[in-house]
Amino acid sequence: MGRSVRTAVSDTARLLSAQAAAQYLGVPYTSLRDWALRGHLPIVRVPNCRRIWFDRRDLDRAIDGWKERLEPGELVSVARR
Repeated sequence: MGRSVRTAVSDTARLLSAQAAAQYLGVPYTSLRDWALRGHLPIVRVPNCRRIWFDRRDLDRAIDGWKERLEPGELVSVARR
């Protein structure tokens, strides 16, 4: 049985923990971690800290890059990419 982690995402914090970044994007933590490990999202390593952090600006740029516009009448397919 999995444990649900709820992390408050501050509207002003620039650096977000992995859990907070996943919540910010609305995706599972495991997806965020995989994207970071594959180089799809940059991470921030704070000196003398084992945790990885995500810059809110990088997350916003990623969201902007994922946007797409459909042509009128075009059907949305789950496997578009």
